[in-house]
Amino acid sequence: SDCPSSAGNPACAYLDGSCGEVQGKRCTETGASCGESPYATFCACDGSTFAAPKSCVTGYDARPGACTPPADRFYCGALDCALGTDFCDLSYGSASCAAIPVECEGAADLCLCLGYDGSGGCECTAFDDGHVEVGCYL
Repeated sequence: SDCPSSAGNPACAYLDGSCGEVQGKRCTETGASCGESPYATFCACDGSTFAAPKSCVTGYDARPGACTPPADRFYCGALDCALGTDFCDLSYGSASCAAIPVECEGAADLCLCLGYDGSGGCECTAFDDGHVEVGCYL
């Protein structure tokens, strides 16, 4: 259904993380603070991937197996990167597959080796497949 117009920029979206499998579309407000969180990679309901601020994403697919990347690859925004040689750099709203520095190859804590210790407005997240994703506040 259509959402009423207001200053909060309402939009109709799937808010259940399962593209409407659990609930239909619902009205949600997105405001000026939407961009004030680190970026992350999400799977869209159409099977594509995208990068967006964590605090304002709606209409994504969080179901197991959604947006499965090709073998030995992982998604970084709309890009696919190489496992073991790249990390996902979502700094300041742009996505790139960045090369893991030689000194960090095989590091027990890749986030720490890359210099991301949770300070400075950036988050580094390690995933089960071994890749890391760095997202910074805008």
